[in-house]
Amino acid sequence: MLVSIFDGELLIETRECRRVWLPDSRPGVVWRGLAYPLRAGDRLEVADEAFSPAACAAGGEPRQEGSTADRVACAFALIDGRDEAYLVLPGSVLDCEQATGSLREAGIRVLRTGRYLGEPVDGVEGDWFIRFVKPTDRARPVRELIAGLLGRSPADEARDQAGPELRARLLGAELAAAKAREAGLRTEVAHYRLREAEQVGAAEAEVTHLRLELEEERRLREVAEAAAMEAERAEPVPPAPRPAAPARIRDEIESVLAALLPRVRLVRDSINVIAAEYGSRRAVYRALAELHENQEQKLQAWKRIRGAEGWWERHVNNGHDDAGRIYAKLDKADRVWDVLVSHKGEQTRDVTWLSRWRGT
Repeated sequence: MLVSIFDGELLIETRECRRVWLPDSRPGVVWRGLAYPLRAGDRLEVADEAFSPAACAAGGEPRQEGSTADRVACAFALIDGRDEAYLVLPGSVLDCEQATGSLREAGIRVLRTGRYLGEPVDGVEGDWFIRFVKPTDRARPVRELIAGLLGRSPADEARDQAGPELRARLLGAELAAAKAREAGLRTEVAHYRLREAEQVGAAEAEVTHLRLELEEERRLREVAEAAAMEAERAEPVPPAPRPAAPARIRDEIESVLAALLPRVRLVRDSINVIAAEYGSRRAVYRALAELHENQEQKLQAWKRIRGAEGWWERHVNNGHDDAGRIYAKLDKADRVWDVLVSHKGEQTRDVTWLSRWRGT
C-alpha cells in the first residue's frame, strides 16, 4: 500500500510499503527493515515504536499470482564485493533460512546471516542479509546463479519486465512525490519564520502575513501530497526504480574519507559491510576520526590483537548493538591507517586475514 512517511510535520517520502499485523494486533507497514504502526490517513511516523518484521503476521490483500507487483516483491538484490557478496532479501526469518539452505546445498560458503540495516537496494526493501563467499569455479554469473537457486528474479530484471510504459508511470509518480516533499520543506520554513517572528516580538502586521503564508504553504502541501498519492494509485505498480543505496553510501563514505579523513584507508569489503550491516555510521566515523588524529599509535579504547602484529581492535556500535568491530594498523610508509570494518561473528576469520595482510 502507498504510505506517507513523516518525521513530525516533515514529509520524508511517499512510497509503497508491505502490510503486516503488529504483535499487538494493530495494522502496520514495513519501512527500511522495521514494522511501524499505520496511522490514520495511511501515515507512518518514524518516532513511533517499531517492531521486527519477523515478529509480525502477514497482512493486506493478497496479490494476484504472476503479477508484476508479485514478481518485484519476490525480487532479491546483491551487494557485490571483491571476494564476498551480500544477498539482500525481503520476507520472514523463514525465508532467510530457506535461502541460506539453498546456497549451502549448492556448495556456496555462507559466512553469516542477520537483520539487514541498510537502505533499500535497487528498490528492494531488505529485511535480511546473507553474506557469502563468491564462488570462483562457476561458469554462470553470481546473479544468475542466485536467481536459479532461489527461484526469484533479480531486482533489475523485475523492473525491466515492467516495460517502458510502466517505467514512465513510475517516474511520474516519483516526480509527484518529490514535489510533495518540496512542499513539505516549504511549510517547515514558513512555520520556522512565523515562530521566530513571534519570539522576537515582530509587528502584528508581519506576524499576520507570516501566518497567512504558513496556511497557504500547508494548503499547497496538501494539494501536492494528494497529487502524489493519486499518481501512485492510478494503477497498482511496484515501487519506483531507485539507484542502489550501497552505491550512494559508498559515495558518502569515500567523500568523508577524502575530505575529512585522508589518513584512513578502508581495506577488503569494509564499505559493503558498513552499507549492509550498520544502521548508523556515526560511531564508525568517530572511531575513524580518532585514528586520523593519532599518528603515534597511542589509542584509547583500543586493544592490540594477538596473532596479528601491529593491529588494534575496537568495539563499535552498528546502530543496533555493539557487535561491530574495527581493526586498524598504521602503515609506516605513508602514515595512513589501514582499517577493516567487520562484525564480531567474523573475528576468527578476520584475525587470520589480518595476520596475512601485507598492505595494498
